[in-house]
Amino acid sequence: MAESTTTAAAVPTPEESGAQHARRAGSAEPVVQLESVSKTYPNTDKPAVAGLNLTIREGEFFSILGSSGSGKTTTLRMIAGFEAPTTGVIRLDGEDVTDVPPYQREVNTVFQNYALFPHMTVARNVGYPLMMKKIPKAEIATRVTDALAKVSMSGYEKRLPHQLSGGQKQRIALARALVGNPKLLLLDEPLGALDLKLRESMLVVLKHLQRDIGITFVYVTHDQGEALAMSDRIAVMSAGKVEQIGSPAEIYSQPANSFVAGFIGKTNLLKCQREGERSARCGSTVITLDEPAPSAEFLLSIRPEDIRVGNAVPAGGNSFTVDVQDVIYFGHEQEVVVDLQGQRLTLRTSGARLSTTEPLRIGWDPARAVILDEAS
Repeated sequence: MAESTTTAAAVPTPEESGAQHARRAGSAEPVVQLESVSKTYPNTDKPAVAGLNLTIREGEFFSILGSSGSGKTTTLRMIAGFEAPTTGVIRLDGEDVTDVPPYQREVNTVFQNYALFPHMTVARNVGYPLMMKKIPKAEIATRVTDALAKVSMSGYEKRLPHQLSGGQKQRIALARALVGNPKLLLLDEPLGALDLKLRESMLVVLKHLQRDIGITFVYVTHDQGEALAMSDRIAVMSAGKVEQIGSPAEIYSQPANSFVAGFIGKTNLLKCQREGERSARCGSTVITLDEPAPSAEFLLSIRPEDIRVGNAVPAGGNSFTVDVQDVIYFGHEQEVVVDLQGQRLTLRTSGARLSTTEPLRIGWDPARAVILDEAS
């Protein structure tokens, strides 16, 4: 059995995410289209991005999620125009912009390091893109005031960047990106430099801001919790390819493969062999399946929160008595590691603290386990 080590944030229900996605992007026109886009850097053997096809619609909060080296930032930089694709076509609003320079695209980017000019006041930093376009000063002042109000930074116009906190600098960077009313806002790991509390605060700011102004956001992150909490849809990338695209609930509850299952949150992955029409042998344990297995060997993904304990074990489901190996107490819940006939399972439960000295009854509804048609 293999087990991932990441922790998921609260996941929206399928009803919530489905309604949100339909409201935002159900009939909207594509803003970004990547058609067979690849990027291979000089003196490298493997492409950073390989044959990527992607459509992002107007008004979406779209996240590109992956670990370091997955190709997510390269993808963002190609959309922005900072990198040229080796092959393929990039369209913005239906127009081929593959060879169009960044400054001619209706796109703005917010970087992790803010990229504020240290010698300029907040007002001048925010208004700088408009000054470069030779917008009249009176209009710049009005638009700067409006942009700062959107990010709750009114009254900071005369401060310099070194007089701001990390969260405040991030808000100013957002205001500067929004002041030109772009069709598309790209955010490259924008919260990576902030501490946990500031990140949580900025998550709320970003989500509300995108909802209120309606601009398409493309958000690059390695943080699964950020992507799950904010996105309408998520593209999970690995080794330059998209492993799955879907709503947060789809990605979490119906992963396409073991990589997605393990990368998004924590899961238990059991190597299984088909035993009967709706049963399988996982090690020495025979379990009931919700549907016939697609192949003789496969993986079964079971989320820790879907494993029930004691009287909460569902009737008619899989039920076992196990030994408790470890209990990690988090206050609001506890993470429990158990031994299921030689296999380790991790589960989460609340209520009374469990003991490692007493056997425990556990089980799960077969419908909550996801069959992955692979045996690696």
